[in-house]
Amino acid sequence: MTFSDDTINVINYLDVFSNYSLRKKQDVSVLLEVSASLNIADKFNQIIFLGKSIWNLYQTIRRSSNNGDISLVEKEILISFQEFQKNLEILSANFSPEIQNRFKSVYLQDTEGCFKNTIDLSHDLSIFKDIQIEELRKNKK
Repeated sequence: MTFSDDTINVINYLDVFSNYSLRKKQDVSVLLEVSASLNIADKFNQIIFLGKSIWNLYQTIRRSSNNGDISLVEKEILISFQEFQKNLEILSANFSPEIQNRFKSVYLQDTEGCFKNTIDLSHDLSIFKDIQIEELRKNKK
């Protein structure tokens, strides 16, 4: 897939903002490019929101694994994961067959590997959400 200059610039900004720690740069680029080209920012924002939620819940589980009952957090991350998959599947219907198949095998199965890949993608989407929040704060001042 060829990416527009806008997508490349956004990804480069994300990369710098994250101190070059993006894990799924290519996949975020695909999501951004397709969402922008189809003018479906609402679906992309929903995916960003769910990614941020998954990342935050994952971090909570990692910090709390030895400190008591985290069953509610685990339940929430599974709900967010399923909702994330549903939204990603809807968006991926607009991908080329090759990219659609890759996303299906990497993110859209109920396997531990897909869950781990989703965690990595959620890390990057969480950074995207952080930038959105920062920009909103700047604009309110």
